[in-house]
Amino acid sequence: MRLLILLFLMAMNHAYALVGGSDTLGDNEHRISFEAQIERGKVEPNENKTSFQNANINIHRIKYSQGLSDFSVLLQPTLNFEYGHFNSAEEKVGATSFYAKDSGYYSNLGISADFIHDPDTQFGFYLNFRPIVKYNVNKFSNPRLDKF
Repeated sequence: MRLLILLFLMAMNHAYALVGGSDTLGDNEHRISFEAQIERGKVEPNENKTSFQNANINIHRIKYSQGLSDFSVLLQPTLNFEYGHFNSAEEKVGATSFYAKDSGYYSNLGISADFIHDPDTQFGFYLNFRPIVKYNVNKFSNPRLDKF
């Protein structure tokens, strides 16, 4: 168990926005989903309330998941493919423009599986990578983290 936690911590990397989630499907199960995500409200680039901006982001995605047969210690492995398109408004505070209006597309490929899959307990992993990216990645960088 400690080895798995150590491997997880060693494998972490930057995670930009638009990261898909995992599915858990049984052998030969398929799932297709269509999603629309509309983000409105305030974008908070930092703790200075005068820097808050109006959010106007639209994301549309299609996702296909395929369940595979159990393999050795991997229970309910699942392959995931996601394609998404989005558009977002210009980000500016007052007269200062931080990022121009943007639109783009991306794809996520992922695999998930469980080491434990009981009715009361589920423990597994999810690996994801993005082979197709066409958007301003810097606009969707890691958010700030407030430390208490």
